[in-house]
Amino acid sequence: MADVVVTSRRGALEPWWHAYDDHDRARAADALERVGAAHLAHRLFGTLSSGERQRVQLARTLAADPELLLLDEPSAGLDLGGREDLVARLGGLAADPDTAPIVLVTHHVEEVPPGFTHALVLRRRGRGPGPHRRGAHRPGPRRGLRAPGAPRGRPRPLAGLGRALRRLT
Repeated sequence: MADVVVTSRRGALEPWWHAYDDHDRARAADALERVGAAHLAHRLFGTLSSGERQRVQLARTLAADPELLLLDEPSAGLDLGGREDLVARLGGLAADPDTAPIVLVTHHVEEVPPGFTHALVLRRRGRGPGPHRRGAHRPGPRRGLRAPGAPRGRPRPLAGLGRALRRLT
């Protein structure tokens, strides 16, 4: 497992593509420790559960020392216990000042960990795959965004997105 994490330093898929030193291996071990997966360091990736794999992949991402963590539905495919564990670990990472800013994409509000300070809620009503009521070529008026707590009324597309992105930088 440590090999899976250490290869992130150079973006490799196999550990034999590059030479890794003690510093790289120490960073990998630290990343595994940060996500609660240090005990998995000597196991094969294929023998891990979905939750354990997700933690190792998160450690791999952290070991690369990213400037921004972009997590797209990280709890997809996890059982309830694995999802709760991952949300708690992400909350711990969000509270750690050494962790890069985290952008989390999810369809489930309950998966937003404590410690996340901003949210962008997107909502589309009455739209699904296939032709729209007004026909495939004229989809009708666009639905915009409404910040939580904002007054109802005519939505403005992407209202507040610029402010949210400026806060991240």
